[in-house]
Amino acid sequence: HLILSRANTATLEYDFASQTAVWDEEFGKLLGMDAGAMHGPAKRILARVHPSDRPVLLRAIQVSVDACGSLRTEHRIVRPDGAIVWVLVRGVTLCDEDGQAEKLVVTCWDSSDAQRTTDRLETLANFHYENPNPVFRAFDDGRLNDENPAAAKLIHVLKQNDDCSSNSVLGRALAGAQASGQIRSCDLKAGERTLRFTLVPVMGKAYVNCYGNDVTLEREIQRASQIAARMEA
Repeated sequence: HLILSRANTATLEYDFASQTAVWDEEFGKLLGMDAGAMHGPAKRILARVHPSDRPVLLRAIQVSVDACGSLRTEHRIVRPDGAIVWVLVRGVTLCDEDGQAEKLVVTCWDSSDAQRTTDRLETLANFHYENPNPVFRAFDDGRLNDENPAAAKLIHVLKQNDDCSSNSVLGRALAGAQASGQIRSCDLKAGERTLRFTLVPVMGKAYVNCYGNDVTLEREIQRASQIAARMEA
């Protein structure tokens, strides 16, 4: 089998001929299965997927099978005790010489903490017009869409200073967030202010949501502390 056992990484291998799956201990823990049960029919795994997310997962799997390609999705798992866990899934369909699917190899992680962070940020974004700090959306093609007045002013300054190019601090941070699928952060100067941006990639979308927070006072305190430390040395 192709299953690899790695810390905090759950893996599963599905065989299309036998229509059965085999998984490792981490996968069993993730789904809340009995410790001794490490193989079974696919419907046993599918039964743990949140009903609202099953169609999305099945479509993603079908795309992977049709193309003999990769699988990328995120969905909820409902454990036997009722607990809901978000799972980030990466996989690939392995085919024979005739293009017939033989195996689906999947690796997944518990993404609940990241999802909760994203949910909190999205909730904040619903009140973006009341937010004195900039909120904007950065697209893969380089477009920056302002979501509140503060962002409109900032984007104008960024474009003037060429601070939103692919080689800029913001550009590199955005590229890293989109490529990794992980939340990133970066600091930007906006006149006399220092803004710390939380960059949140959105699964399946060609953009990153960007939430600014004024950290000018925090940075000034840090600089003052550093100067005081050097004077005392």
